[in-house]
Amino acid sequence: CLILHGHSFLHEDNFEEKDFIILNLSKGYIMGIEVKASYKDFDKGKQQVKDCRKRIQAVLNSIKNMSSLWTFVGVCCIGDGEYNNAFIINGSELQSVSFKKKLAEIEKKVDPFKSWSPSEDRIKEFVEIAKHLLFTAQGQPRGPLINERLVERIGEELDEASTAQNILFWTPKQLSVVQA
Repeated sequence: CLILHGHSFLHEDNFEEKDFIILNLSKGYIMGIEVKASYKDFDKGKQQVKDCRKRIQAVLNSIKNMSSLWTFVGVCCIGDGEYNNAFIINGSELQSVSFKKKLAEIEKKVDPFKSWSPSEDRIKEFVEIAKHLLFTAQGQPRGPLINERLVERIGEELDEASTAQNILFWTPKQLSVVQA
């Protein structure tokens, strides 16, 4: 299980902070949790969960040969009051026993018929998702490996563009730059 807190999530040309992202290999889900002090901020929390889902899906789409077995779970944690919703964690439930029960309830409601097994392929996918979340899709300007990842990505693009089937479409000037 990988738990990220205060993750600045880069997607396209912007980044948004996500309160918690939980990547759970043993259960096969990626959970986005938005924390709000009161119910009056619930609509904002719902929008942030939707945004998290979009950004997680972009990560999954960017990984080659990614299976569709991973499930996204969006949850709001609201500090005040009692709310009867399967995907809202009440502030009073943050005691360890209540929180574990609530998490188990959420996991049961996500996909009760899902057959999940942390096989070798799922472990590889977990590692790839974790790498993307920690390095590629994070928006901290001083984050690790950002410049190195950019250079690596440019190298990958050049390698792909210079394959035999693509090289026929290069102009002589472009070809001379690559050969240089």
